[in-house]
Amino acid sequence: MNTKTSILLLSIAIGFSAFTSSASAQYAVPTCNSATIHGDVDTYGVRTEAWFEWGQGGSISWSTPGQFFSQDSSFSQLLTNLAENTTYSYRAMAENEFGKATGQTHTFTTAICQQQPSQPTVDISADNPNLSSNNGGTTVRWTSNNATSCSASGGTNSWAGSKSTSGSQSTGVLANTVTYSITCSNSVGSASDSVTISVSAQTCNDQSATNYNQVGACTYAQRCNDPSATNYNSVGNCTYAQRCTDVSATNYNQVGSCRYSNVGPTVDIRADDTSINYNSSTLIRWTSTNANTCSSSGGTNGWGGTNRSTSGSFSTGNLTNTVTYIITCSNNSGSASDSVTVSVNGQDNNQNVNVDIWADDTSISFNSSTVVRWSSSNANNCTASGGTNGWSGNRSTSGSFNTGSLNGRVTYSITCHNNNSSDSDSVTVNVSGSFSSTIGEPSVFLTADQFNVGINGSTVVRWTSNNANTCFASGGTPNWPGTRGTSGSFSTGLLTRTTTFYISCSNSVGSAFDSVNIVAQGQPVFFQPATTVYIPPLSQVSLLSLASAADVVGCACDNFASGSDILYTLTYQNNSGSTARNVALRLTLPPETTFVSSAPYNSNVSGNNLTFNVGSVAPNSQGAVMVRLRSRDGMASGANINFYAVADHTNASGQRLSVNDSISAQIPASYAYAPNVNTNGNGNATNVAGAISGLGGILTNGVVGWLLLIVLVLLIIILVKHLLTQNQKRTIITTTTP
Repeated sequence: MNTKTSILLLSIAIGFSAFTSSASAQYAVPTCNSATIHGDVDTYGVRTEAWFEWGQGGSISWSTPGQFFSQDSSFSQLLTNLAENTTYSYRAMAENEFGKATGQTHTFTTAICQQQPSQPTVDISADNPNLSSNNGGTTVRWTSNNATSCSASGGTNSWAGSKSTSGSQSTGVLANTVTYSITCSNSVGSASDSVTISVSAQTCNDQSATNYNQVGACTYAQRCNDPSATNYNSVGNCTYAQRCTDVSATNYNQVGSCRYSNVGPTVDIRADDTSINYNSSTLIRWTSTNANTCSSSGGTNGWGGTNRSTSGSFSTGNLTNTVTYIITCSNNSGSASDSVTVSVNGQDNNQNVNVDIWADDTSISFNSSTVVRWSSSNANNCTASGGTNGWSGNRSTSGSFNTGSLNGRVTYSITCHNNNSSDSDSVTVNVSGSFSSTIGEPSVFLTADQFNVGINGSTVVRWTSNNANTCFASGGTPNWPGTRGTSGSFSTGLLTRTTTFYISCSNSVGSAFDSVNIVAQGQPVFFQPATTVYIPPLSQVSLLSLASAADVVGCACDNFASGSDILYTLTYQNNSGSTARNVALRLTLPPETTFVSSAPYNSNVSGNNLTFNVGSVAPNSQGAVMVRLRSRDGMASGANINFYAVADHTNASGQRLSVNDSISAQIPASYAYAPNVNTNGNGNATNVAGAISGLGGILTNGVVGWLLLIVLVLLIIILVKHLLTQNQKRTIITTTTP
């Protein structure tokens, strides 16, 4: 660089010389993604090129196109495609024949771009836009996009007014053509749509109608047809003398509305929208009757732990997860609670779940009811178990449930889940004055239309029960096992072998069993393995376990047509740490047998049902009962026999529990009957008989001889019975039920 140029450039830095043009950046006007930068150039009358140099942060990386001036001027340049919320540096540059000038470096920062909402859209339609005069009505449905609010007009059935951004509504019965319109809006604008439902004219063609041959639906002079009504056979709706049906009212079963000495409060809580978008809000509203005070819990935005008016509204604030709002209102007679859950769409629900369950009254009188209520936070779904009145199954994340009439203590449990965790809670409702004798033990009877069918034949099994809440089927054909109604019928389907169908029915007192055996005639003889009849467990674990065994112990018979003697043993054991009280063993013996005796207790016998009242069984102790029975005459060779046993008992909390056991087996044909001694083909039998006959001839001389003969015959009978018993004793099957 020559000396003149250097001096000129130095002049640029300090204010520019009289010859070299000067350039200076003045200001910038940025947006979120662009900026217009401004500068001044002094040409000193010489043709001068001016431009800007700029870059992100403190660096200078780019140049703008040059602009040419012959006199002092201001110039500007638009910069585009800039990053939002970013700082840029820039400076003005100029050059002429005398040299180049560089202006002072300045900075600007772009703004943050604001998202502009999209224009809303809305679509409305009707399930059936063309109705005949007899069709009644239809349903109007609408959906929208990018809308924050919607308003309806026209229509019928309270259609006009504020609407959610999507939904449906019944038109009610339409008598003529109607148009339903809706407009949805946001901060950008609005969109409208409408649907017209056409209704064809109707003429009444019934000569008995009051408007025969007139336009419109037929109308009739209505008469009351109920003889119990106060206006029986008169024109108009039936009217009745109202009676109070609430047993808790002071005028129960009397004419007139129910009256109460102490009226409890009621409360109802709702949300304007129970399903909102992430980080949105809604309004909670509540009303109550007969309430003096109300208090709130749960919720957000200062809702919980605050005294509330007996009615009002509350803004949730922006929500990022599902929240439950609870309110309780009280007066001198009691309190009532209600809750509402606002679900948040699009939430990342990985927070810990919490669920609480409670009852309006945890101690009620026999055959009374109460309401179970629950609420949860951060839960996606909930499942209920235990309880009564259809409580078990899927439940919402908050709500209430009427227990129905209770006659014993019941525990209601609930478990709530989300993507990451779960939580459980339960509440027990105690019932005072409940006794097993009040309810009665259940009974069940199972039978079949046919007990014998051919191979690939079928029949229908039928069952009825008394005092049962639930029934459970097992055994049988593939579709038979599972929960059953307390009475009903079932088609067996094609049977290829002898099959036994079992059913057990239970209530809070105990359970009962029955079975039916259907023989598929022509099948090969087979051994049926042991089958355990399942009884649905009660809400607590049994204190007792059972073990069953059945033995063929010989024959107490006079001829070959009598049956075998069978010894059935039931062992019970208490492996828990508490005493099982009021233990009752109930046995159901095979219908193919008859009862002979039992030990060590005297049992109560009713047909093939035996009951042993054992009393109390201490912890870590056990006992057993034995029953001797005999197979009936003419029992088919290889037939199945089935034994059922139930141990009902009471735990330390007073809850009645039950455990069961069963065995099913087949007596071998060679042991089903007494041995048949064939005197025609057995030389030993003939010789024994001859020997006894000869000896009898010797001993029958005199009284002493006769006595010796009788003693000898008795000894021979005892010896033969002993040999038969030792030869025929066989264990059929043994099962153990924990």
